[in-house]
Amino acid sequence: MKILIVCPHVNDQVQFLASELEKMSLHVETVESVHPLRLVLNKYDLVHFIHNDPNINLKTVLSAWSAKAVGIATLLTTYCRLEPGLLQEFEFNFFDAVTLPYISELKKMRFYNGQKLILPSFPAYNVVPKKEVNRSTPQFVFPVLKSFDDLLKINLQALPSINSQQNLFIDAHLLRTKKETGSSSTIRKNWNAFLKKHPQYAGFKLFTEISTLKEVLDESSSYTFIHHLDLSSEQVAFWMETALIYNNFLILHEDQGTGFANFWKTEKNCYIYSPRVSAVVQLHTIDQLIAGLIADPNSPAKLSFDFKSSLDIKLNELARLYTKIVSQRASLMQPRSAKM
Repeated sequence: MKILIVCPHVNDQVQFLASELEKMSLHVETVESVHPLRLVLNKYDLVHFIHNDPNINLKTVLSAWSAKAVGIATLLTTYCRLEPGLLQEFEFNFFDAVTLPYISELKKMRFYNGQKLILPSFPAYNVVPKKEVNRSTPQFVFPVLKSFDDLLKINLQALPSINSQQNLFIDAHLLRTKKETGSSSTIRKNWNAFLKKHPQYAGFKLFTEISTLKEVLDESSSYTFIHHLDLSSEQVAFWMETALIYNNFLILHEDQGTGFANFWKTEKNCYIYSPRVSAVVQLHTIDQLIAGLIADPNSPAKLSFDFKSSLDIKLNELARLYTKIVSQRASLMQPRSAKM
């Protein structure tokens, strides 16, 4: 099968996907844009469009239309959350299939009659676990995404086992990506203002650099709360990397875990937070779980992650989707007399 991957920004993520697909005996080419003439001359079976923008640009829509006009199957992958609208519904119908990063996004696609699949961003697969770290002094990391008010989504009073600890960190490195809060001085100014309103966080240590986060995770066993954050698929993949590299125990939302459902084992190598269960009950469960892990310093070392199997499952699902929509497109292009 001959596949053309079109992505406006061909990054490591796209190259990794292409290389893995080639290992499955698929012929894969990657480009940042495609001319209709290329589609006619190269006889591709499928064009796979990959976008990190929730809005599909006109160029992509026209390319998809051109591909379908000459009998080539089309697939759109987006790693973003959808922004519902009539225009988007119209645009999606130019594709034979669509992949989305979370099951919640898939549920928004009831208007779409094509094939659908959950396909998340991939963490860097060539990650190498670090050497054993100090397991006797656990650390707790609370990332923020939009502002320090993100912290208020977690009821710290329901986590007494954590509140009694000394190594409590606020990870603000994601705020560095925002124009209005991008500087370290602005972030610290906002942090001080937040502390005046919420003095219960006075014992938490703030850092703003991703390098500091890696130092913290490398120093000792860590527990990181991300379930309260509306993270992109790429951001979830980053935290997945920290689990693989540092044995970082994540408390994540069930939606964040749907991309690699086979990878996460709740209360084994993570805790999966469900919106269908009482928050009070779950925080109590988390507190008791972490208390047990703290009591056994070797527990984090026992975390088991099998990313290779999870990756293979996703790639096989994608390959089957390729085959299905290529077959469907070929059937649609047959003359009516041939079908009879």
